[in-house]
Parts: sequence; C-alpha cells; structure tokens
Amino acid sequence: MSETGFNDEQLRYDLIHVTGKELRKVAKDTTHKISYQLQSIQNCSESFSTVKGQLQVVDQAMKNMEMTFGVMAKDAGLNTNRVNDVCEAMIRLEENFDSISKLVKTINSIADQTNLLALNATIEAARAGEMGKSFAVVASEVKELSRTTKIANESIQKTITQITESIKGLSSSLKLTRESIDQAVKNIEGSKENIRTISSQTLQFGQVIQESVSTFDELAGQSHTVDEQVKELIVIGDSFTNLLEMMNVQGLFQGSQNPIERLAPLLESSTYFNAARFVEPATNEILLSDEDVLISATDEKGRIHFANNKFYEIAEYNRGELLNKPHNIIRHPDMPQTAFKDLWDVIESGNLWVGIVKNRSKTGKYYWVKALVFPCYAQKRIIGYISVRKKPSLQEIRMAEEAYKKLP
Repeated sequence: MSETGFNDEQLRYDLIHVTGKELRKVAKDTTHKISYQLQSIQNCSESFSTVKGQLQVVDQAMKNMEMTFGVMAKDAGLNTNRVNDVCEAMIRLEENFDSISKLVKTINSIADQTNLLALNATIEAARAGEMGKSFAVVASEVKELSRTTKIANESIQKTITQITESIKGLSSSLKLTRESIDQAVKNIEGSKENIRTISSQTLQFGQVIQESVSTFDELAGQSHTVDEQVKELIVIGDSFTNLLEMMNVQGLFQGSQNPIERLAPLLESSTYFNAARFVEPATNEILLSDEDVLISATDEKGRIHFANNKFYEIAEYNRGELLNKPHNIIRHPDMPQTAFKDLWDVIESGNLWVGIVKNRSKTGKYYWVKALVFPCYAQKRIIGYISVRKKPSLQEIRMAEEAYKKLP
C-alpha cells in the first residue's frame, strides 16, 4: 500500500483479472447471439417454405381461373351465335307478321266483296221476284271469292306454321342461351372464389415475407453486434498477447505505476489550486456498474480503431462513430494536462500506466474510470495502445479529485 492509499499491485492485477472476466463474458454472449442467429435463419427457412407452399396454392388458383375463363370465352362465343340466330328469327317473324297483315287485309276485302254480292243478290231477287240470270252471276262471283278465301286461308296457315317453327327455334335457342348464361354465372362465381383464394393466400404469404424481412433485419442487427464482439474478442486476446510480449521486452511492472505517487514531488511543490474543478452536480454523472468494462484500442498516435459496446454505451456515442477519432475526444476539462503528460511519458517508454480518470460523454455528462493503459508490441516496436477501464471506488475518486485540483 502506498502513501497515497492506492494498492498498486492489487490495482494492476485487478484490472488484468477484469479483462479476463470480460473475455469470458463476451465469449459467452457471442455464443448466445450466434445461436440466436442460427435459430433465426432456421425460422426464416421454415417461413419461406411456407411461402413456397402458399405460392403453389396461388399457382393452382390461377390455373383454375385460366381454365374457367377459357370455358367462359367458349360459352360467350356460343351465346353470340345463338343471339345471332335469335336476331335472324326475329327478322323472319317480322316478315311473317307483315305477310299475315297483308293476308288479313285480303280476307277483309273478300269479306267486304262477299257482303256486297249478297246485298246485290238480295236486291236482284227482290226486283225479279223470281230467280233470274243475275243469281247465276252472283253465284259465280261468290264461288270465286270462296276460292280466293281458301287460297288466303292456306297462305295464312302456311305463314302461321312458319311462325310456329320460328318460335320453337327461338324458344330453344333462348333456352340454350339461358342455360349457357347460368353456367357462365356459375363460372364467374367460381372465378370469384379463386380470386378470393388468391387474395387470401397473397395476404398470408405477404405477411410471412414481412415477418421474414423483419427477422432478417433483426438478424442483420445481431450480426453487427456479433461482429463487434468478435472484434472485441480479438482485441482482448491481443491484449494478453501484448502484455506477455511487453513482459518479455520491458517487464510488466517496472517502477512505480501509481500516477499520484509518481507526481508526489509536483504535488508537494505546487502552488497551483483550481477550486472550480470537480464541482459538477451528481445528477450529471454516469455511474458504471461493478460489471462494466470499457475497452479501447488506438494506433501509436492515439487514434481509436476499436471500442467495445460498453465503451460506446457509457460514452453515449453511436457504434462506429469513434473510429479514427483521437482518444482525447472523451477527455474532460477537469482533468489536468499534467496527468496526461504523465500517462504518455509512461506508455511511450513501454510501461503500463494505471490511474483514475474523469471522462466526458458526447452529451456533456461525466463518468469516472479506473484505467489501465499499456502499449502493444509487434517485433519489439510499439504499434498502438490498449486501455481497459472499470469502476473506481469512491475513495479513489476523492483522492484523485484532491490531487488533480493541485496540478495544472
């Protein structure tokens, strides 16, 4: 335990232990999400199998409609022919009725003439007193009229027979047309039923497709999360590899790693004091939970190339928004420049830095972290830095506030 109250060794091993816990947590969560994705894919496969079956129903309904409309087209052609026959029969009936009208006029004329002859015969008989020659003339004329009437009657009978035949043909044609129309109505009803089937099936597989699209959208979101967590696994794995290489190159815990202890001479000689620091209301603070672990990785210039999901959540940035941004984008103005100079002096020299840091979120809130920052090596050369953070204790925060107020 140092004079400042920080247990250096415990702090360092605690952060490394937390990193290991985070590795196990992310691996478990990744496995769960991959299982969920596989189940989602299975569900989508089943959904599209359902769609395939419904499309077959729709296809059959369409074939039924095609057959029905084929029959309707054929019936319509027959009905057209029958209607033409009916029209021709009506024309013939009109002509026959004209003939009947003429015959009726002829018969009326004959009746008038017969009445006139009868009247003349009566007059002649009255004059002669006895049958005379005029009766012979009357008899001849009446005989001729009788013959004319017979001819007219035969013509009428013939016309009536033709009308009767036409009416029979017309009636038969109308009957067939009616039956065909009835069948067409039934076919139309069948087509309506097929259309309703198509509409229903289309609605159903449309819903299935929409659900599948939603599932795939969700799957895409999960895939993004899994991708981030796989990257997180890689970075965490690399962090332990880099720690081991750093141990081989420099030794893991060379020198004093407590920044306040290292800065003790400056604190003792400092006449600087900033009372305006660390006065924000507690309502503006984002509190980490005991399980939260924030991990980030930068290049050698401090530009972020990875941050885990919890980092984005606490810092209130959207995923990917911090890529290629300088890590000091989350620096809080209450933090003294001296503390960060100390950090860079330590990590650029190839050592591990541990400290208490106040950060600022995107919306202007603040949060405290206990940070472990160490360099990443490749072929004995520093290629970047990794920072692992967890929740500090209240005592650690209070000691840091008191010390940082005295540093410029």
